[in-house]
Amino acid sequence: MNKVSKKSVCNFIERGLRIKAAKPVLHYHQTLTFPEPILEEKHAKSIFEKFMKQVVKAYKDNELSIYYVQERRKDRTLHYHVNFLFFAAR
Repeated sequence: MNKVSKKSVCNFIERGLRIKAAKPVLHYHQTLTFPEPILEEKHAKSIFEKFMKQVVKAYKDNELSIYYVQERRKDRTLHYHVNFLFFAAR
């Protein structure tokens, strides 16, 4: 189990409450994994950021907010949990 600071927990809760108050029209969660296992954080982040840029580009006409968490599995491979929040669709 990973340990997190009290500040991190408070920030996470605060962000969740702000999102709830903003009342997104659509909320979508996705777990993203890589076809080949990646152990190096910089490499994984680089690929993930390229993907996210394409998502933002594809939905540029929408009010979209994205937040994510990077996680390691027991075998040390990296994956991401991503939440897409749509506040207005055009």
